[in-house]
Amino acid sequence: MTAIHSPSSHHQASSRRAWTPAILLPAAATTAAYVPMILTRPNLWMDMPWFIHRLWFFGLILAAPVTAALVIRRWPVATTLARAFLVGLPQLPLAVVLLWLDVWLDVRSGYLLAGSGEVSMALGFGTVMAIGVGLVLTFLVSAAARFAAANHAS
Repeated sequence: MTAIHSPSSHHQASSRRAWTPAILLPAAATTAAYVPMILTRPNLWMDMPWFIHRLWFFGLILAAPVTAALVIRRWPVATTLARAFLVGLPQLPLAVVLLWLDVWLDVRSGYLLAGSGEVSMALGFGTVMAIGVGLVLTFLVSAAARFAAANHAS
């Protein structure tokens, strides 16, 4: 049996393929920006100058929205607020998972004692902070995606 392909079905398939980079590349940018926190020993990170912490944090906050804006200029899938929200939504669980990975690596390295109150505090307070950062990233990525799609359309 032969499938009949209409031009609209081709457009829908290419539109679905455009969602993959639109969602994955901003998430990859967030992950890449978080890697220095994961790869450095916690005591080394605390001894770094304050401006390094600020630069890293601004890089973390700006990496995904800038990437989303660039990707959406190429594949403008964020044509509505709901679609833009879908582009930004993976940032929320990603922030929490990256924090959990960081705490797990701290326990594995011996920096945090497994089963101690420090691990509980790191997971509890860190998860709350990760949710906050994830919400900010979700909003910024969604706004950047919507802005880029709107500018692409005009």
